[in-house]
Amino acid sequence: LLRQQVAAKGDVLVIQGNEDAQFRAVLEKAHEEGIQIICVDTPCQDFPYDLYVGTDNRAAGEMIGRELARLTDGQADVAVVSGEEGYLNLEERLEGFRDALVDYPGIHIQDVCYDEYDGLTFMQLYHDLSDEADALVCLEGTGGQTVYHTYAQRDDTYRVIVGFDSYDGVRSGVLDGVVKQDTEQMGWKVVEEIAGYIENGRYSAEEIYTDIMWLTSENYDEVMKE
Repeated sequence: LLRQQVAAKGDVLVIQGNEDAQFRAVLEKAHEEGIQIICVDTPCQDFPYDLYVGTDNRAAGEMIGRELARLTDGQADVAVVSGEEGYLNLEERLEGFRDALVDYPGIHIQDVCYDEYDGLTFMQLYHDLSDEADALVCLEGTGGQTVYHTYAQRDDTYRVIVGFDSYDGVRSGVLDGVVKQDTEQMGWKVVEEIAGYIENGRYSAEEIYTDIMWLTSENYDEVMKE
């Protein structure tokens, strides 16, 4: 599909970043031909795309770290589950999370594991990691969504579970909180930036960060209205 879009000689390609070698090779060809590359939600690592619109992932990692510290009173053994190694957005979230925990010496990261965006793999990790950890951090949506779809109500495997994007999991109480990304704002900003480029020949910045909020069962109705 990406090759078809490049062959169609469009002016702009709007994509999610992907570290697959074949995917990147097609993007490089498009860039050489003068097609603008805009990454939405997920950036590419070490690739000369023209614009990124999405979450400041380091800031999102710091947010989840601070909220975890608050929920655990600064004392926890933590297991971290991410999606797949090598993805810049996930690496930045992990870096931000580690940075936030510098101020909380009572919080210890026991493991950082990868579920490969697969629910069955995640559930195996969910049970295995609980032997050493009492808090679980999911750095992408698969983890939180899988917990929500597996358990109708909170179980006692972990004292605290936090993650990304699993809104229903928060509402049901299965998760204690998630970072809510503003994906609708991402779409609006992409359109605004393309229009601005047509008019002015440039984007307003190389990176445009959209809003993030901490979502809990207590503030659910208020945050979801925004």
